[in-house]
Amino acid sequence: MDPLAVMPLPPLLQIDISLLRRGGRVLLRDFSLSLSPGDCVHITGPNGVGKSSLLRAMVGLLPFQGTILKTPNVFFLPTEGDFSHGQTVHEYQRLWKAFEEVILNDSSLTPLNQEKIFLPKDVFTKRIDRLSSGMQQRVNLSRLGNTRALLWILDEPWQHLDREAAAVLDACIIGHLKLGGAVVFTSHDQRVFSFETASVDLTALIPTTLAEDAWPF
Repeated sequence: MDPLAVMPLPPLLQIDISLLRRGGRVLLRDFSLSLSPGDCVHITGPNGVGKSSLLRAMVGLLPFQGTILKTPNVFFLPTEGDFSHGQTVHEYQRLWKAFEEVILNDSSLTPLNQEKIFLPKDVFTKRIDRLSSGMQQRVNLSRLGNTRALLWILDEPWQHLDREAAAVLDACIIGHLKLGGAVVFTSHDQRVFSFETASVDLTALIPTTLAEDAWPF
């Protein structure tokens, strides 16, 4: 047997955090997480425990003490939208499609080319800032229909979604995992997901606040 045929694939994400702070407060100590192709991890815990901060650390938006190795092909969905004032849905999608083609053109995944997967036909010429919060989230998520990224990092992707849109998101994640991608996400949704996922509860990892970590005023 060819020994290369049985070698495990390298992880798409390996993060080891010795210390993560935000706003002068220690959020995590001695935290590690590894995602291989096909893995899906649900980060859980109450508000303020550091779920969003952890995801931001994964994509380089929040410094931490430790090490990280990850694929350069990452799709990050923050909780806040990234729309320009007055931008239409069509303009937004055209911008991000161009970004994907330039930045992620070396990815091994072929995009679905389904920009309309989350959206009704009559929304593309409308300004995003005039849409409902649920439709704005659909616009944000519509980028999943055209991304080449191997690793999806999604912060509360189901927020504001109705049942129909939530089912579409579930299907996208299932398809991505089958293609060898990986997903890490946060969610307050207590339902049973339609795909296999491992849970990491940050509640048990909250460090005891030390005097040196407190603000001096």
